[in-house]
Amino acid sequence: MERSTRKSRMTLINFVLLVLSLVGCTGKGEDVNHYYLSFIGESETWKVSEYTMTLTPEMQKLGEGTLMMKGQSDYPSDWFHMQVFALVNGEEQVLQTKSVSAPDNNDISQMTIGAVEGERSLSIDEMNRLYITVEWNDMETGENMKETIALLDQPIRFEQMSEDQ
Repeated sequence: MERSTRKSRMTLINFVLLVLSLVGCTGKGEDVNHYYLSFIGESETWKVSEYTMTLTPEMQKLGEGTLMMKGQSDYPSDWFHMQVFALVNGEEQVLQTKSVSAPDNNDISQMTIGAVEGERSLSIDEMNRLYITVEWNDMETGENMKETIALLDQPIRFEQMSEDQ
């Protein structure tokens, strides 16, 4: 249990260190928030680096980053599936999906996550959890494997700064 708590703390600390919130102002005196968030996380087999969210009032861009298999420089598999989920107000939302299927045994040891971009639908203030599920075929054992990588385990809290700070 201590390892899990320490891992959660490290995920949160790394998240906090990587969060950058940009606050702008429109010509009408309204505050406009732009967010750039970068997440990292690990599971037993996988490591995610630099999964990003860029959120403006009009758009969102999610993804980028790399998914790496720990301790492997070459890992053939005939299929791989990844999904990114957000838990927003208690409802699970699929943010991104990537699948690879090839009978030629593709190397899945390191993969770029790719990005999705579109009209903004996410509310950072209402997001409680962000995680990735990874599924793949272990060619040696013939077993289908599945792991979850936590990128965010608790709500994001932003504090307003006074003009004196």
